[in-house]
Amino acid sequence: MEENREKRLAVLIDADNVSPKYIKYILEEVSDVGVATYKRIYGDWTDGAKRGWKDTILEWSINPIQQYSYTTGKNSTDSAMIIDAMDILYSGNVDGFCLVSSDSDFTKLAQRLREAGMFVLGMGESKTPKPFRTACDTFKILDVITQEETGTHAVTTPAKADITSIHDIKKAIFKFMTENTNQGQPTAMADIGNFLAKRFSEFDVRNYGFSKLSTFLESLDEFEIVKEDTTYYVVDRRAEIPIQEIIREIELILEENGGEVGNLSVINDEVKRAFPGFHCKQYGFARFSSFIESYPQFEVHGNSVRLSHDYYYDEETRAAAAEPDSSRSGKKRR
Repeated sequence: MEENREKRLAVLIDADNVSPKYIKYILEEVSDVGVATYKRIYGDWTDGAKRGWKDTILEWSINPIQQYSYTTGKNSTDSAMIIDAMDILYSGNVDGFCLVSSDSDFTKLAQRLREAGMFVLGMGESKTPKPFRTACDTFKILDVITQEETGTHAVTTPAKADITSIHDIKKAIFKFMTENTNQGQPTAMADIGNFLAKRFSEFDVRNYGFSKLSTFLESLDEFEIVKEDTTYYVVDRRAEIPIQEIIREIELILEENGGEVGNLSVINDEVKRAFPGFHCKQYGFARFSSFIESYPQFEVHGNSVRLSHDYYYDEETRAAAAEPDSSRSGKKRR
């Protein structure tokens, strides 16, 4: 039962650096991670400029913490949040914290909480300094999330938001996929999403104008999404040997053996001999048999492979063989 328990989070909001319009999105993002055990917001509520917070605080049942501004030009809200955060940490009642501010003064707090084994979710506007973002496990850019949810088209660009560049994301994905290939494993799309979230704290496809990871990856020309059974995999287009050449090689192997080979591994070995860099995982398939079955000119029976009786090997149909049967493979072709 303990493993299935939702992550308990303390949500601490700096009213001096966050607008009331973001509260809905803040709590929605928190609910995606766990449950808000504490909901506190800090500020000097005698300040007339914060009058707009009243209805929002009541609507979302947030506990306002009064912190007077003792000295002009000094932000006493920061120290109040930090003290409360440490008290909550030592109470042992939470699994993590959500720190909401665009102020870099909370960088050290985020670091300290993570050192204590806490999960730290940061939120702030695109102006939030990089040190605070990277000090968190993950960081959400509120003005970008708001734009995406409300349908606003003025999407914050990577340069403006100071988020990870597309170049760096591609480089990280290629490295991750190469390591998987070297270990003989395909790369699941979900694994890439988890990897990017851990590598880049502020990574969120919404920062780049997308609502889903799959559409974001497909927008990068080097990648293709394929489906095997119920799992989606990511294929590195650059690493692919032209599929037409591989299919024709398998056809030739079968033709030379009377149209049938009794062992799948024999065909696999022959293809690798002809194309040393070949591996079915580069094409999104965990098994060579699944790769073979995705093309209509081949039939797999147990461990045997044979040419389909209904397939005619003239130049026109051979060219068509470059495209797998989408109803069987689920693989997308462009």
